[in-house]
Amino acid sequence: GSSLCGALRHQMEKIEKELDIHINLEELFGTTAETQRKNDSVAHASRLKTDESYLDHGHFLTSTRTSIDRFPGSALDQSLFTQNVYIGGDGVLKFYLPKNEKLNPHIGLLLLALEDLRKGYCALGGSTSIGYGILNGDEIKVNEETIDINKNEYVDALAKVEE
Repeated sequence: GSSLCGALRHQMEKIEKELDIHINLEELFGTTAETQRKNDSVAHASRLKTDESYLDHGHFLTSTRTSIDRFPGSALDQSLFTQNVYIGGDGVLKFYLPKNEKLNPHIGLLLLALEDLRKGYCALGGSTSIGYGILNGDEIKVNEETIDINKNEYVDALAKVEE
């Protein structure tokens, strides 16, 4: 859950920059003790909760690769390694948020980040540079209803945010 939330937060920050808006993501993701001291704010836990996510119906792919020395760009001596990667599975990612109109723009931004994740523009985990961690989703549902990202009250609330 924390890896998923971290990836989504990072993607939300990228989208914020692209849209040239600012939303206080701490409202959604909570604050750390360091942030609390720095901003002289009240700490609170993340409002975004996730379920454990499991993949089914996939299979392991064994791949053997060579580590690359990042300075000269050549193969490291005796650096052959083999790994198993789980591919082709399906699963469901579930998130829970409190119903709070103040969070509507945050939810709109989250939905845009989930859309990027669903389409494979945002990857999860390690080895993303070689194509691992890329998801392909079918749909995004809010309260069990499939949503259209282009016609959505939360994304509309995000559009009304001023710098």
